[in-house]
Amino acid sequence: MKKSLIFSSFCLICFGSMYSQSYSYEPEIIDSLLTGIPIKKIVWDSKDTLWFLSNANGLNKSYGDSVWHYNSSNSNLTSEEVKSIAIDSKDTIWLVTEKGLVKFDHNNFTTYDTTNTNILPYSYHELAVDKDDNIWFSSSDAIGGGRGGLIKFDKKEWHVYTPDNSLLPVPHIKSIVIDNGNNIWVACSGFNTYLHNIVKINLNNWTVFNEGNIKIPIYSFLAKTLDIDKNDNLYVKIDYSYSSGDNTGKPSLIKFDGMNWSIIDTVNGIGDWPFVFGFDHYNYLWTYSWNSVLYYYIDNKRIRWDELKVSMNDIMTGIDSNLWLCTSNGVYILKTDIPDKTNSIFNNEKITIFPNPTQGIINIDFDEYAYCEVYSMMGVRLLTTKDKTIDLKNFESGIYFVNIKDKRGKKEIRKVILKKEY
Repeated sequence: MKKSLIFSSFCLICFGSMYSQSYSYEPEIIDSLLTGIPIKKIVWDSKDTLWFLSNANGLNKSYGDSVWHYNSSNSNLTSEEVKSIAIDSKDTIWLVTEKGLVKFDHNNFTTYDTTNTNILPYSYHELAVDKDDNIWFSSSDAIGGGRGGLIKFDKKEWHVYTPDNSLLPVPHIKSIVIDNGNNIWVACSGFNTYLHNIVKINLNNWTVFNEGNIKIPIYSFLAKTLDIDKNDNLYVKIDYSYSSGDNTGKPSLIKFDGMNWSIIDTVNGIGDWPFVFGFDHYNYLWTYSWNSVLYYYIDNKRIRWDELKVSMNDIMTGIDSNLWLCTSNGVYILKTDIPDKTNSIFNNEKITIFPNPTQGIINIDFDEYAYCEVYSMMGVRLLTTKDKTIDLKNFESGIYFVNIKDKRGKKEIRKVILKKEY
């Protein structure tokens, strides 16, 4: 990563009271990592360790500049075809693979399948962890129909929901998301009067939405159909990949605000519907279409962004508050706010932090130095010191931010990579 990189968005969140700035929304690529590796999905644990999925190579962990691979040859992971990943509040890693549900406690993998549980015996796909640490995942035997359902694991018992024993209208699950109120939202498809359905699960209360009651035509759902923005609005993408007709003007993205459904965007040509989508720190919507175009939305206006020519697999806000794009060529990090240069924080080139990366000790070379604060990427202040030599050996390897303050009260934020030897 670039040694001089300053995550402005992160600084705004963690240190917002330090200074006032005006911002314009101008996306800019500020960093990239894992170049050359196709990235399907990334998550972070509470120690800021980045875990990611690639193409059929098991579970991967990025720690500083190093990458660890867990596969069937060096661990007891029984399948390297990992479909999805989630982390619970205790930092336990959960995976769905072609074999079943897998638990990783950072030492061993435990596989739950039809030999030791009563889960459905079909292909496993979607995965989510709710705020009570219940694990939700899906199993189905055919795209668009057949047999299957939704499975909940509460760490003690297995609950299997199918159209035969629950209000789940159809068996094939395309997406599972959890909102801030711990409601479970499920997109599902199957052979029924209404082919495609959105289901809201609140404890024992199930609510089903489809064309019949939302009054918006839904052609098809594919994977990653659902997402929740910061205001708890539900967004649903509609897919036309299997349509042979002209879909111009048909809804491609719809929203539910808890009361009403509305159309956010419509199709404007072949392939002009979302493949993946997500939200940045400012809650602006970003989409990547089937015809390989990246857009962001401001005030319901779609704006094309052509600075990155690479296929994308996921879009999300990172723990540094920047926008992270999972692509076929690693991860790209976008800053979506640029300070007004007439009112920006000072950027004193006389400040030097060395060594960086470090194995534990950093030194600050700055004549006007008063003191500094060290923060994790989650914005947690770890220490405050007046010393120019700082010991980070008690912290885990990863990325940290040093907030340097001078004798006049001005501040500068620098990124430090801690890369300990084990």
